[in-house]
Amino acid sequence: MKTFSKALFLTLVLTAAAAHAQTSVALPNPLGGVSTIGDLLNKIIDALILFASPVVVVIVMYAGYLFLSARDEPEKITQARNTILYAMLGYGIILIAKGIGLIIQSFFS
Repeated sequence: MKTFSKALFLTLVLTAAAAHAQTSVALPNPLGGVSTIGDLLNKIIDALILFASPVVVVIVMYAGYLFLSARDEPEKITQARNTILYAMLGYGIILIAKGIGLIIQSFFS
């Protein structure tokens, strides 16, 4: 068993030495053309907008269903109004974040 451990250790050391002998290793950037924090934030906010747009549409359609099924019950009507309000507020916050990011980026460039 000791011989196997020594052979394994020797193999690992030689492999590490061979890997260290290579001077340059090029790793591709998985994020594409992102080179600054501003670019990264723009990509994240763009992804949020792309994801949030259909979600907001579905939530507003659900709120419309709540309005239709509420009849004369004030609690359900209030719930439907709040659902639309919160969906629009959330989407507005995402859009405002995009605008603030662009404003900050224009100041520093």
